[in-house]
Amino acid sequence: MLVLTSMGFRFLFIAMQVLSIWFIFGWVGGSVNEHVLDAIGLPAASYVYPCIGAAGFISSTLFSLLSKISALKATFRFEKVVIEQSFANGFVLTKGDLKNIVKLMISILDIAVPLGMIFAVSILWLFITPYTLVLLIFFIFAGIWFLKKGVGFSAKRYRVSSPRNKIDSYFGSEEHLGFYKILLLPNYITLVLVAIVAVSIVLSIIAAKLYFSSHGSQVGYMAILTGVAFLQIRSFGNVVLRAGAYNKSLAAVHEVLFAKKARA
Repeated sequence: MLVLTSMGFRFLFIAMQVLSIWFIFGWVGGSVNEHVLDAIGLPAASYVYPCIGAAGFISSTLFSLLSKISALKATFRFEKVVIEQSFANGFVLTKGDLKNIVKLMISILDIAVPLGMIFAVSILWLFITPYTLVLLIFFIFAGIWFLKKGVGFSAKRYRVSSPRNKIDSYFGSEEHLGFYKILLLPNYITLVLVAIVAVSIVLSIIAAKLYFSSHGSQVGYMAILTGVAFLQIRSFGNVVLRAGAYNKSLAAVHEVLFAKKARA
C-alpha cells in the first residue's frame, strides 16, 4: 500500500506540473478555461491567471514530498525484513549495504510512474496506428540493452581501488583518477538519455502530425502527451548510476532474501 501510495503521489506531482505549464502557456496564447474564467470573474488578459498556474506548479512539490515520505516508509519496512532474514539465515550485512539498497529502491520507485506513463502512451498509439507495435518492441529491447550496458559501465567507474591516505601517493593515483571518472559519469549517462528523449519526441511529433493531418485536429494534444511521457526517460539515469555503484550491496541483500529458496 505504501508503494502504491508513493506512486500515486508521484503521478499527481507530474500531472500537476503538466497542467500548470499547459495553463500558463494557454494564457500566453490568449486561451483560459471557461470554468476558471467563471470562477475568478476576471478577463482572460488578467495577470492573475499565470499566477494561478505558478501556484499550481509550486504546489506540485507537495505531492513530491508526500511521495518521498511514503517511499521512505516502504523502504523502512523493507529494511526490517532484510535484517530479520539476515539474522535468520546467518548472513552479515553492513549498515552501508542497507543505506545503499534504500537509495536504489527509492530510484526504482521514482521510475515506476514514468515507466507506466510511457507504457500507457504506447498502448494509446497502438490503438491509433497498430504498426507502431514494431517501434514499441524496438524501444523495449533497446531500453533493456541500455540499462544492462549502463549499469555495467557505471559499475566499472565505481570499482573500488586500493585506498591511499597520504596526499603524495593519492594525487595522480588510480583512486584519484577514478574519482574524476565518477564525477563525469552522470554527464555521460545524461548525454545518452537526452539523445534518446530527443529522437523519441521528434519521431512521435512527426507520427502525430502525419496521422492527425488526415484524421483530426488533435495533433497538439497527442504530441504534448507523448513528449511528456518520453521526457520521463530522464528518471532512469539514477537507476543506472545507483545500480552500478551499489551492485555489491544489491547482491548481498539478494543473497539474504533468496538464499533459503535457492538452497531449497
